[in-house]
Amino acid sequence: MVWAEEGISTRNKTISFDAKAKFYDSWYQTPLGALCDRLEKEAIFSLISVRESECVLDVGCGTGVYLLELAQRGAQVAGVDSSPNMIEIAQHKLAGAGYAAHLKLADAEALPFPDDTFDTALSVLLLEFVAAPQKIIKEMFRVIKPGGRLVIGTLNKYSVWALKRSLLTALGSSKHVRATYLTRRYLNSLLLAEGGRDLSWRSAIYFPPVDNHFFLRAALFLENIGHRVLPFSGAFLAVRANKLFEP
Repeated sequence: MVWAEEGISTRNKTISFDAKAKFYDSWYQTPLGALCDRLEKEAIFSLISVRESECVLDVGCGTGVYLLELAQRGAQVAGVDSSPNMIEIAQHKLAGAGYAAHLKLADAEALPFPDDTFDTALSVLLLEFVAAPQKIIKEMFRVIKPGGRLVIGTLNKYSVWALKRSLLTALGSSKHVRATYLTRRYLNSLLLAEGGRDLSWRSAIYFPPVDNHFFLRAALFLENIGHRVLPFSGAFLAVRANKLFEP
């Protein structure tokens, strides 16, 4: 995950990714970014056992970070994003790795797919930057099959990372857009309201946002402590819900 110098655009709230699209993946080249990316993916994929040839949709796919991982795990992937530049980068990234992907420029509140199309719908780092997360969750449930899975990855309100970002935003930092940080309870309520069942969750990144080589040597030790002592305070929160089978 990029810890969001830019956001996602929707009809109700526009935060453009286009201007920073070509620099977006540079986060993953930093020691801190690479570690966060690994821990976030561990959290997400602990909730998704991707089966060979199953169809997965990534909503707010950005530069295709999760699309590529899903394709490497054997999934047939599709993605939507409202940024043309992000879609272009994602297309090149997957094609360069030898994978096909069905990518569309689209609004997350009006997904351009029929009902009951996908086995899984995934969205990472999207809901905290939109005005109506319930509408997006409703759309994601619509396009997954009965018995399918919906997985959300988001920034956790109760974390040191969220506190730092909120302070920087309040102080007028141009590198941080305003975000509505979410909680596990709030996400659960959104998912249950749309008929989600069998909810489960994971959290990650319990160490503070310090990009220092010596500090990062201790980061995994702090990660293990955080999991045990403060399980709800990880900076990254992943929640899964299943779609009920039709009666």
